[in-house]
Amino acid sequence: MDITRMFTTSSPYIHIASCSEEILQQIEGLKNEETFVAKVNGNHTGNQKKLYKEFAEQFHFPDYFSWNLNSFDEMINDLDWINKNSYIIIIYNSDRILGADFLMSKSFKHAFWEVFFESILEWNIGRNYDDFATAPTPFHVVLLTCEVHKQKLAQRISGMTGLDVNIM
Repeated sequence: MDITRMFTTSSPYIHIASCSEEILQQIEGLKNEETFVAKVNGNHTGNQKKLYKEFAEQFHFPDYFSWNLNSFDEMINDLDWINKNSYIIIIYNSDRILGADFLMSKSFKHAFWEVFFESILEWNIGRNYDDFATAPTPFHVVLLTCEVHKQKLAQRISGMTGLDVNIM
Protein backbone atom coordinates (compact mmCIF):
# COMPACT_ATOMS: atom_id res chain seq x y z
CA MET A 1 0.00 0.00 0.00
CA ASP A 2 1.46 3.33 -1.06
CA ILE A 3 0.34 5.62 1.73
CA THR A 4 2.21 8.67 0.42
CA ARG A 5 -0.57 9.30 -2.10
CA MET A 6 -2.87 10.02 0.86
CA PHE A 7 -1.00 13.28 1.43
CA THR A 8 -1.66 14.61 -2.08
CA THR A 9 -4.69 15.96 -3.88
CA SER A 10 -4.13 13.52 -6.73
CA SER A 11 -6.79 11.02 -7.70
CA PRO A 12 -7.79 8.37 -6.74
CA TYR A 13 -9.17 9.63 -3.44
CA ILE A 14 -10.92 6.40 -2.54
CA HIS A 15 -8.84 3.35 -1.66
CA ILE A 16 -10.04 -0.17 -0.96
CA ALA A 17 -7.88 -2.54 1.05
CA SER A 18 -8.17 -5.84 2.85
CA CYS A 19 -8.31 -5.53 6.59
CA SER A 20 -5.02 -7.08 7.70
CA GLU A 21 -2.51 -6.48 10.49
CA GLU A 22 -0.06 -4.96 7.99
CA ILE A 23 -2.65 -2.51 6.68
CA LEU A 24 -3.71 -1.57 10.22
CA GLN A 25 -0.07 -0.86 11.18
CA GLN A 26 0.40 1.32 8.10
CA ILE A 27 -2.78 3.21 8.93
CA GLU A 28 -1.55 3.88 12.46
CA GLY A 29 1.60 5.29 10.84
CA LEU A 30 -0.49 7.90 9.01
CA LYS A 31 -1.12 9.88 12.17
CA ASN A 32 0.89 13.06 12.52
CA GLU A 33 0.37 16.65 13.67
CA GLU A 34 -0.75 17.81 10.23
CA THR A 35 -3.14 14.94 9.41
CA PHE A 36 -6.50 14.10 10.90
CA VAL A 37 -7.36 10.40 10.82
CA ALA A 38 -10.96 9.38 11.48
CA LYS A 39 -11.84 5.73 12.08
CA VAL A 40 -15.44 4.96 11.18
CA ASN A 41 -16.68 1.46 11.98
CA GLY A 42 -19.32 0.12 9.61
CA ASN A 43 -20.56 -2.19 12.37
CA HIS A 44 -21.69 0.91 14.30
CA THR A 45 -23.79 2.34 11.44
CA GLY A 46 -26.74 -0.03 11.11
CA ASN A 47 -29.37 2.69 10.73
CA GLN A 48 -29.59 6.39 9.94
CA LYS A 49 -29.24 7.57 13.56
CA LYS A 50 -26.24 5.30 14.21
CA LEU A 51 -24.60 6.40 10.96
CA TYR A 52 -24.77 10.07 11.96
CA LYS A 53 -23.65 9.22 15.50
CA GLU A 54 -20.57 7.36 14.26
CA PHE A 55 -19.51 10.19 11.93
CA ALA A 56 -20.29 12.84 14.56
CA GLU A 57 -18.13 11.06 17.15
CA GLN A 58 -15.22 10.34 14.81
CA PHE A 59 -15.15 13.87 13.36
CA HIS A 60 -15.94 15.58 16.67
CA PHE A 61 -18.90 17.43 15.13
CA PRO A 62 -19.87 20.56 17.09
CA ASP A 63 -22.98 20.59 19.26
CA TYR A 64 -24.96 22.43 16.58
CA PHE A 65 -24.91 19.34 14.32
CA SER A 66 -28.60 18.72 13.55
CA TRP A 67 -28.56 14.98 12.82
CA ASN A 68 -29.81 15.27 9.24
CA LEU A 69 -28.31 15.13 5.76
CA ASN A 70 -28.10 18.90 5.25
CA SER A 71 -26.28 19.31 8.54
CA PHE A 72 -23.96 16.38 7.75
CA ASP A 73 -23.16 18.04 4.40
CA GLU A 74 -22.31 21.28 6.20
CA MET A 75 -20.15 19.54 8.82
CA ILE A 76 -18.17 17.30 6.46
CA ASN A 77 -17.45 20.26 4.20
CA ASP A 78 -16.31 22.55 6.99
CA LEU A 79 -14.11 20.81 9.59
CA ASP A 80 -12.73 24.18 10.80
CA TRP A 81 -12.75 22.86 14.37
CA ILE A 82 -10.21 20.19 13.33
CA ASN A 83 -7.97 22.47 11.26
CA LYS A 84 -5.49 20.04 9.71
CA ASN A 85 -3.60 20.06 6.41
CA SER A 86 -4.91 16.64 5.32
CA TYR A 87 -7.71 14.25 6.21
CA ILE A 88 -7.80 10.47 6.01
CA ILE A 89 -10.96 8.57 6.78
CA ILE A 90 -10.64 4.87 7.49
CA ILE A 91 -13.93 2.98 7.21
CA TYR A 92 -13.67 -0.45 8.82
CA ASN A 93 -16.23 -3.07 7.78
CA SER A 94 -17.06 -0.87 4.82
CA ASP A 95 -19.08 -3.59 3.13
CA ARG A 96 -21.54 -3.23 6.04
CA ILE A 97 -21.96 0.50 5.58
CA LEU A 98 -22.44 0.21 1.83
CA GLY A 99 -24.17 -3.16 1.74
CA ALA A 100 -27.71 -4.46 1.65
CA ASP A 101 -27.84 -4.96 5.43
CA PHE A 102 -27.59 -1.22 5.94
CA LEU A 103 -31.06 -0.56 7.40
CA MET A 104 -32.03 2.57 5.51
CA SER A 105 -33.98 3.43 2.44
CA LYS A 106 -32.16 3.13 -0.84
CA SER A 107 -32.80 6.82 -1.54
CA PHE A 108 -31.23 7.88 1.78
CA LYS A 109 -28.18 5.67 1.23
CA HIS A 110 -27.72 7.12 -2.23
CA ALA A 111 -28.14 10.72 -1.01
CA PHE A 112 -25.78 10.18 1.94
CA TRP A 113 -22.99 8.71 -0.19
CA GLU A 114 -23.53 11.32 -2.89
CA VAL A 115 -22.96 14.07 -0.30
CA PHE A 116 -19.95 12.26 1.19
CA PHE A 117 -18.23 11.50 -2.12
CA GLU A 118 -18.95 14.99 -3.47
CA SER A 119 -17.25 16.46 -0.41
CA ILE A 120 -14.20 14.24 -0.99
CA LEU A 121 -13.90 15.65 -4.47
CA GLU A 122 -14.42 19.24 -3.31
CA TRP A 123 -11.78 18.96 -0.59
CA ASN A 124 -9.24 17.71 -3.12
CA ILE A 125 -9.92 20.22 -5.91
CA GLY A 126 -10.63 23.21 -3.66
CA ARG A 127 -13.70 25.42 -3.46
CA ASN A 128 -14.66 28.93 -4.36
CA TYR A 129 -17.94 29.80 -2.65
CA ASP A 130 -18.31 33.57 -2.71
CA ASP A 131 -15.84 34.86 -0.11
CA PHE A 132 -15.08 31.38 1.24
CA ALA A 133 -12.46 30.02 -1.13
CA THR A 134 -10.48 27.03 0.11
CA ALA A 135 -7.30 25.64 -1.32
CA PRO A 136 -7.13 22.01 -2.43
CA THR A 137 -6.66 19.83 0.65
CA PRO A 138 -5.83 16.12 0.67
CA PHE A 139 -8.93 14.19 1.76
CA HIS A 140 -8.79 10.43 1.23
CA VAL A 141 -10.99 7.53 2.26
CA VAL A 142 -9.72 4.01 2.88
CA LEU A 143 -12.45 1.38 2.78
CA LEU A 144 -11.38 -1.76 4.61
CA THR A 145 -13.16 -4.97 3.71
CA CYS A 146 -12.59 -8.69 3.21
CA GLU A 147 -10.42 -9.68 0.27
CA VAL A 148 -13.38 -11.31 -1.49
CA HIS A 149 -15.43 -8.08 -1.40
CA LYS A 150 -12.79 -5.65 -2.72
CA GLN A 151 -13.61 -5.84 -6.44
CA LYS A 152 -17.38 -5.71 -5.93
CA LEU A 153 -17.04 -2.76 -3.55
CA ALA A 154 -14.80 -0.92 -6.04
CA GLN A 155 -17.38 -1.43 -8.78
CA ARG A 156 -20.19 -0.21 -6.53
CA ILE A 157 -18.29 2.93 -5.50
CA SER A 158 -17.14 3.69 -9.02
CA GLY A 159 -20.66 3.19 -10.31
CA MET A 160 -22.16 5.49 -7.67
CA THR A 161 -19.58 8.25 -7.96
CA GLY A 162 -17.81 8.02 -11.30
CA LEU A 163 -14.58 8.45 -9.33
CA ASP A 164 -11.49 6.29 -9.75
CA VAL A 165 -10.97 3.75 -7.01
CA ASN A 166 -7.58 2.41 -5.96
CA ILE A 167 -7.66 -1.28 -5.02
CA MET A 168 -4.73 -2.10 -2.77
